[in-house]
Amino acid sequence: MRAADLTLEQLLVQTEGRLTLRGGRALLADAAATYKLSDELIDTLGAEAARGVLTRWGFQSGYRDATRLRTYMSWDSELEWLHAGARSLSLLGLGSVHFDEVMIDRSQGAFRATVRAEDSFEAEEFKERASPDPEPQCHRLAGFLSGYASAFLGGQVIFIEERCAARSDDETCCEFRGKVASEWGAAGELHAARYARDKIGERLAGREREVLEQAVKIREQEFELAAKRRLEEASRLKTEFLANISHELRTPLNSIIGYSDLLISKLGKKLPPTPVRNLERILSNAEHLLGLINSILDISKIEAGRMDLQLVPVALGPLLEVVLEDTRLLLKERPVVVRGPEDAGALPLLRADPIRLKQCLTNVLGNAAKFTEEGEIEVSARVVRGQSSGRASEFLSLAIRDTGPGISKADQATVFEAFRQADASTIRRHEGTGLGLPIVRELLTLMGGEVHLASAPGAGSTFTLILPLDAGQEHPPAELTTAPVALVSLSPVDDDPRTILLIDDDPDAEAFVRARLAEGPPGLSEHPLVVVRDPVEGIAVARQEPPAAILLDLSLPHVDGREVLRLLKTDPRTGRVPVIVISIRDDLRLTTGEGALAALPKPIRPEQLYDALRQAIPRLQARP
Repeated sequence: MRAADLTLEQLLVQTEGRLTLRGGRALLADAAATYKLSDELIDTLGAEAARGVLTRWGFQSGYRDATRLRTYMSWDSELEWLHAGARSLSLLGLGSVHFDEVMIDRSQGAFRATVRAEDSFEAEEFKERASPDPEPQCHRLAGFLSGYASAFLGGQVIFIEERCAARSDDETCCEFRGKVASEWGAAGELHAARYARDKIGERLAGREREVLEQAVKIREQEFELAAKRRLEEASRLKTEFLANISHELRTPLNSIIGYSDLLISKLGKKLPPTPVRNLERILSNAEHLLGLINSILDISKIEAGRMDLQLVPVALGPLLEVVLEDTRLLLKERPVVVRGPEDAGALPLLRADPIRLKQCLTNVLGNAAKFTEEGEIEVSARVVRGQSSGRASEFLSLAIRDTGPGISKADQATVFEAFRQADASTIRRHEGTGLGLPIVRELLTLMGGEVHLASAPGAGSTFTLILPLDAGQEHPPAELTTAPVALVSLSPVDDDPRTILLIDDDPDAEAFVRARLAEGPPGLSEHPLVVVRDPVEGIAVARQEPPAAILLDLSLPHVDGREVLRLLKTDPRTGRVPVIVISIRDDLRLTTGEGALAALPKPIRPEQLYDALRQAIPRLQARP
């Protein structure tokens, strides 16, 4: 029998209603289903391992077909038996396959052949599923030819696809070359490895381990993300809690401070010494508690990354003199001399937030005053060079030295930690929360500076503040006086208005302002106070009859005080009316950039209020 005479009917046999190949091998009803399996193998095992599985599959099919055709058919020659393998592939629809050249020498174990396959099913199916690829894709066909030729020769023959139609949409022909495995050299070793049985179980297990590791990593990332979200939510809740509780605490404290100050100023000369001392103690303790609350809020904002600074050129001399004078008042009953740097007015400008810089100086000098029973506190300054953002820069080194008890080396690491003190025992002599110095360190860091400590027991302590100098010395310096009032010039209001409008929903604030206006500078009593607790009504009143000045709180019902300020300043009827903002809120000082004449923190100090009103009402400046 010749290979050309082989028919499909001879290849197939019907057994119990099933159509199979002779020898019992099942015939796939849908050959395309095998390509779905190919994709899954690649996804599961990887491309190279999948090629090995497909090649071995083809090899086993070719080897079995060669044996089957030899067993069930009688061929005119061995060469016809070889060509029958190509004929069977064509009949089964896997392409038009035929041998071009064949050289066989069984005595020498030699085998060489070339095969051409027109319209290879593997190549055409690949091009339909994916874009053309230069890599050979007919793995099962190459394996089939290798298996068939190996069964034919009785030794290992390897066919390699040298040209594949999958490399181009225009290509239709695939070419294969077959040799004995030993003749292929390095190329043969690569392809022979595909015919070796792979430990698929191990590969699958390895893939499963990789998938498991990835799943664990993803889960860990989910845990980290969830933890981060919980921390962010906790931080948000803490911030909201502190904002709410600070308002609830500071509002009554402002009342205590205001009423105590008012009683001392009005009745101090009429009362015996003991009640006056009691009132002064109430005032002092209330101010101390308010300072503690402000410190807790500051450290919380720093930890949450919400501390906003306004870095401007600052003249250190006037600011430092204010803090030094406050320190001398603290030490007036102790034999301690407080010295500042010589010619402080000649110190170069700093680049800092003036209010926060004053806070740093107050905390460090207050710490020195607290622990120094006798001796001196000395402040010295010098310009040093250092690095800032990788560039050489100049800094001011401000050393604050005291003759206090000193701090041991072991305790120095704790003084800059929040809520920690060198002596944390319950019987320590000096009170405090342990927040002053940590706030100093964090604020200086935010301003581009730093703080250092040098101390030893019995030798006192020296805190050195490193502060960046202002690079643009042509800008006017920002100075901070005892009254932290930011003032801007404003033209007088037309029509000589007389009233002063207070927009504040706190009845205590009304009582303080009314009392202060009554005892204020000459001419102030001529301006009656109009009080409106609703911000909407306050805007309407100001528009209907513009006052001489407006005192505005920021924490108002229904409408934020800064929005009230914006509406007042953008309306032509009230735009020229001076607005003095009074509030306990941290964004108070931002209002001076939004049109406010002055920004006064609660509790209101009489001198601050009078200075602001003199700026707002020009006729008060002309009074003696």
